[in-house]
Amino acid sequence: MIRWLEDERLSSAVKANMARFKATSFAKDLDESEARWRFMSWPRSSDTPMRFLLESEDHELATFTIDEGSLEYGKIEDARSHTDVVQI
Repeated sequence: MIRWLEDERLSSAVKANMARFKATSFAKDLDESEARWRFMSWPRSSDTPMRFLLESEDHELATFTIDEGSLEYGKIEDARSHTDVVQI
């Protein structure tokens, strides 16, 4: 299940981007899954590439991209494998 952003607080560009994302099979699969997903980042303009990043309560990252040629692709990865440690 996706925790969608509150529509009344979004700009018209973000609303259009969310509608485009919501219509994809990737978003439908996430929304119908058992896991709860929340948005970490989303495109705020209609410029491409557009990238949506969501995180699940199970520490998975879902990345969905619409590139310059309007190709759409998504992937899901374990968020714990993306921890970068910087020593000072």
